[in-house]
Amino acid sequence: MLSSTTVEYCGMTEVAKQLHWICNIYKELQFKIDPLPLCIDNQGAMFLASNPAQEGQMKHVHMTDYYIRKSVKFGEIKLYYIYANRSAIH
Repeated sequence: MLSSTTVEYCGMTEVAKQLHWICNIYKELQFKIDPLPLCIDNQGAMFLASNPAQEGQMKHVHMTDYYIRKSVKFGEIKLYYIYANRSAIH
C-alpha cells in the first residue's frame, strides 16, 4: 500500500513535467520567467522533493519520480505549502 506522501510526491512529479513543458514554451517565445509555483498540501512530500538527503528512505519510488527534485534544485519550480482542511471535503 502506498502512503499519501508517496502518492503526493509522484503526483508532484507529473505536475513538474507539465510545468517544465510550459517553461520551455515561454523560453521559446523569449519570455523571462520566474520559477513556477507548485502548491502542495502534504508537508512530507514537499520535504522529500526539496531534501536529497532523504533519498535512501524512498527506495520504493521509481527513479523517474526524482524529476521534481531536479526541478526544485535548478529553480524551475518553487514549492508552496497550502493548508487543506480535509474534513471539509467529506
